[in-house]
Amino acid sequence: MSAAAAADPYLAARLEECAGRAVRTGRPVFSKFLDPAQGELALSAAHRQGARARLWGGYEDAERRIAAFCAPDAPEERLEWPLRWLRCRWDPRYAAPGHRDLLGALLGQGVERDNLGDLLVAEGAAYCAALPDIAGYMAGSLSGAGRAAIRCDVPEGDPQLPRPRLEPQRRTVASLRLDAVLAAAWNLSRGEAADMIAQGKVRVDHLPEERPDARLSEGALVSARGRGRFRLAEIGAATKKGRIGILLSHYR
Repeated sequence: MSAAAAADPYLAARLEECAGRAVRTGRPVFSKFLDPAQGELALSAAHRQGARARLWGGYEDAERRIAAFCAPDAPEERLEWPLRWLRCRWDPRYAAPGHRDLLGALLGQGVERDNLGDLLVAEGAAYCAALPDIAGYMAGSLSGAGRAAIRCDVPEGDPQLPRPRLEPQRRTVASLRLDAVLAAAWNLSRGEAADMIAQGKVRVDHLPEERPDARLSEGALVSARGRGRFRLAEIGAATKKGRIGILLSHYR
């Protein structure tokens, strides 16, 4: 069993059922939004059930995507993906809500994370991929994020999407252990970082990681509940004092 399947056996079983149903009925069956590790589960489930699978999150290189399962002999067709974009706008003269503020406001409406895809933030506006019913619900109920008053709607067609905002941060660390990099990313003590990891608040490449001594590789995506996420974009050479230079890319 893969690490992703072990972390969420219910989801793994549900994806198997979706793939099997597509083969039996000959009609496309869609999942909810999946993170990259879950997307690999969907592709594996399709292979085992003899189905075809495609992943789409509303734009090229989307991180969170919906899986579409189809029968192997079904003709290629334009799929009607169950995805709409929720647009949130505010006056940038008075507020600048970040990714965490906006995602917190969305989830604060009682919506599960798998109903939402990527959240892309620009100056004065943000777009969040969502299942159609959820997008409509949010458009009528969401009015604020952080200290910002926001207006939400569901635009027709494909909107002009902003690129994800990344904030670079250079640090030096004693090692590439998860607790050391986590502490450097958010100016924590190693003890505070280790406590967050032990409490199950940290994921690496979308999978829970409770080992403070887990070694991170270049490109690893780290998320911490309540703080956000970053990618270990670059590992540099050791300094004269034996520390390791790293470049972190924070998602804002």
